Amino acid sequence: MDRVQTPAADHRPLETALEALPRLVRACHSRLGRPLGAQDLEEAIQETGLAAWRQRDSFRGESAIETWLYSIARRTILHQINQRQRRARRESPLADASSLSKEGDRPLSRSVHKDLGRAVRDQLRLAGPTAEVIVRSHDLEGLSFGQIGANLSMHEATVKSRYYRALPGLKTRMRGLWLEMSR
Repeated sequence: MDRVQTPAADHRPLETALEALPRLVRACHSRLGRPLGAQDLEEAIQETGLAAWRQRDSFRGESAIETWLYSIARRTILHQINQRQRRARRESPLADASSLSKEGDRPLSRSVHKDLGRAVRDQLRLAGPTAEVIVRSHDLEGLSFGQIGANLSMHEATVKSRYYRALPGLKTRMRGLWLEMSR
């Protein structure tokens, strides 16, 4: 059976859904662990709206339009994280563990603690945007692999695989930092 094409497609449902787009993108951003700053988030909202409008004819109506928009928002945010990481790698190499300051005799002074947190975040970013979100969600937010999979629209086994694939690299990159911190 052939689909009947109307001369002008009715895009009113999309236009109505786009009104709620900022809320939807912010919810997606929150579920991904808030990886973007305020300016990048606003850009993600605009990019998601543009992508949805460009892809409007690909919406088949097999799911709610909000579900379709959410998947576009997730891809847009992950793409922005990738871009930010590539830009950061080009602009400046990461500081190595020897650049951390050693103040006082305490094992973790405030300065070192702040540097440690920054170094861990930087190392997580190097794992890639999806791995970063998975490790962050599992280890810092305490979410199960099933919950993370639901948030990222992935199978639980895929989430587990990416999590356990990211850990050895993270451990290797952090080894020097841990040795420096324990001195």
